[in-house]
Amino acid sequence: MSSTPRELVECAAELLKRALDEPQYRAVCSRAYYGAFHAANTFHNALSAPGSVGTARGVISS
Repeated sequence: MSSTPRELVECAAELLKRALDEPQYRAVCSRAYYGAFHAANTFHNALSAPGSVGTARGVISS
């Protein structure tokens, strides 16, 4: 059974309430990241003309 993006973010919020150390905070970040990633991916794939990164390298040029 797969989790929805919303379920992953809700899980992260619940884990955050009880997080006490780095491994627990990392688990919170992981759940939140994957929830956001899958939501964004679903949105992107639903666009009438999904784009691509082309030659983007993650650097802002001035």
